[in-house]
Amino acid sequence: MTLLMRERLEIANSFFLDATDLLTRYRLTAEYFSVVKSRRVKLFIDLRLAYECILKAHLAYFDEQTSDRKMLIRKVELFRHNVEKLLGDITPFLSEHLVQRGQLLNKELALLPISLRYYLDVCDFIEAQNDHFYATVGRDSWMEEFAEFVRVLIDQMNENLQSHSRIVGGDELWDAMIHEGYNKYSPPS
Repeated sequence: MTLLMRERLEIANSFFLDATDLLTRYRLTAEYFSVVKSRRVKLFIDLRLAYECILKAHLAYFDEQTSDRKMLIRKVELFRHNVEKLLGDITPFLSEHLVQRGQLLNKELALLPISLRYYLDVCDFIEAQNDHFYATVGRDSWMEEFAEFVRVLIDQMNENLQSHSRIVGGDELWDAMIHEGYNKYSPPS
């Protein structure tokens, strides 16, 4: 396995784990948070971020053009929270059904700002966009459909990543240990 491939897998796996953690937190807290509107929106934000993370995992996994870890991390980060653009970049690697579902979801998400994680924004949003709130975040079936869509994307990425699981040889492990990889939080040398 090439160094670049290993780095792509590491980055994809990192975003995959974030998506999995966020979906798990959604599942564990849904019963307790779904009644109060401001808490319900927190559930939505967990789903929204899980969706963003799994799209970023797909992007990192399928990217074969970026030349090194630093550039791939920067490429993924440049998308920020733009799930519409992320979905557009990974469309060739998804089934038509998933692409269509993602495009419909993205239209609904475009009207639900990421800033809804703050109580003040939640109150103002619900007051100004009451109908849209109850058509999306305020509707249990919409939230569950969103969670199921994220789970399907997570499962797909899990299968992709598992296909690379294997026993690592000593030489490859040694090379990985002594290789100085890019760490965006390390000071420049």
